[in-house]
Amino acid sequence: INSLSQLKEYCRGKGYDNYAPTRFINPDPYIPLV
Repeated sequence: INSLSQLKEYCRGKGYDNYAPTRFINPDPYIPLV
């Protein structure tokens, strides 16, 4: 993941819609943008 568009596709692939990573280098710590 090296761009916002890829990030969105990645999140949708995991079933998330409004999620953002705390760090791009770590795919695990996702926090909800509520």
